[in-house]
Amino acid sequence: DACSQHDLWVIRDVILKNPLKILPVGSAALFQELFTFGYGAGEAPCMVICGSLNHQSRIQIQKLVDLSIVGNIQIDLDRALSEQRESEIDRVVQLATGFYKEKRNLLIQTPGTPFSLNIKSGVSITDSLSSSIGQLIGIMVARLLKNIRISGLILTGGSIAAEVIDQLDGKGIILVKGLSPVVPIGRLTGGPYDGLRVITKGGGVGDKDILVRSVKYLRNNH
Repeated sequence: DACSQHDLWVIRDVILKNPLKILPVGSAALFQELFTFGYGAGEAPCMVICGSLNHQSRIQIQKLVDLSIVGNIQIDLDRALSEQRESEIDRVVQLATGFYKEKRNLLIQTPGTPFSLNIKSGVSITDSLSSSIGQLIGIMVARLLKNIRISGLILTGGSIAAEVIDQLDGKGIILVKGLSPVVPIGRLTGGPYDGLRVITKGGGVGDKDILVRSVKYLRNNH
């Protein structure tokens, strides 16, 4: 009984991990999941999330875009923070799903400058607005992961990472190793995506190629 791709994954995992012998019948979609489960996680696209305005982060993001490593989606915050919120969420999810079907890595980012938010120069973004943006991105990621399977998440910005983990019903991240001394690799704990690989990066840390290396790590290491 499945209403979404995520339901199929749950059924598949129960069948494969259950010590009982189970004969699944009646679903071509489930058959496909069972017999593609063996491919390495690194073969699936990964998802990069950037909600940071930090100049260094934007240089790192631009490197991904310039090298055509990702399908680039920019959130229209003027729409997303208005009565058009649901429409903008749907637009981003549809675009990301299209890139995923092309087996492309995904980049979902907010505008790179405060001016794109219709905020006057010199006026800071409030904590409340930052939290709203983080929650919005978390909702987009959660909706996407109900229907697509990724090799991992790359989260730029501490508040963004916290909101995304919250929207995925995760309890936290268990550190596994470091991609660099300031860029940890971990696994999500708790919730329906328990074990999902997550790379977190503070806004101003890392060299210009750190996100390129992050994507390559998730794609090439199972």
